[in-house]
Amino acid sequence: MTAKYSTKAIEKKLEQERSERIATFKAELMDVCFKRLREDIHERRYNQLIDSYVGLFHQFSDKADYILAIDGSFPAAKRQYYLAALTASQFFRLVRARFPSQMRSGAGPYNFKKNNFNFSKDAILANDWELALSVTGDDTIEGLLLMGDYEKAKRTLPRDSTDIGDEILQCMWGIAYQDQPVFDKALKERIKILRRQGSRCSTILDSRGLALIQLALRRGMTCNLNVIELPWELLDDEPADKAGLSLPFEDELQEIIQKREMHRL
Repeated sequence: MTAKYSTKAIEKKLEQERSERIATFKAELMDVCFKRLREDIHERRYNQLIDSYVGLFHQFSDKADYILAIDGSFPAAKRQYYLAALTASQFFRLVRARFPSQMRSGAGPYNFKKNNFNFSKDAILANDWELALSVTGDDTIEGLLLMGDYEKAKRTLPRDSTDIGDEILQCMWGIAYQDQPVFDKALKERIKILRRQGSRCSTILDSRGLALIQLALRRGMTCNLNVIELPWELLDDEPADKAGLSLPFEDELQEIIQKREMHRL
């Protein structure tokens, strides 16, 4: 009898090795980001601090997305989202203290306040509302939704959702007005856009979309989309397990900010 040959074992081994190489590569990138931040602080390259923190933020955030997408473990992912949120909270202190950044948006400097959701989403997914507010502030749509001040959010947003061209902001409009169809339609359109961009930048998990769903759940709403990019059934309302989690350079950062504030007086 001729033995049947299968490549499944080989494919499984190759996939395991690819995953291990990716994990090693990501760990090396994390080390590079920490090294750069350490050098910026010790060599007083304060004009580079925000950009170094942003680089570190993306490493934590991407790791959280990877864990959630591949392992399906929200508790494990939340720990990385929490570290990303801590990092965002630190560099937003630098932003508010008017430290410079090389980040650009179009022809002008990057507007961190306007684009705060790119960074506050991780605190939302870590279920740390205080940390999220430290990024959003209380005078943004995101901050108003976090505080549950939906009436003020409505007054701040356009009265008609069709006047909004951004899908994320349309989702926030749906949350503020507790309008499930508007929320679902905007989220569906967002996923369509992400998939159209897949040829040059594939998205395996939409953490911004998940953060929007988390905000909607707090509003007593739900999500009627069943797509692989949004495994929202894994979400819960438990805070991240913060045991053993912290970031270095907290004291140094506080001293740097205080010195800058003194020079501005």
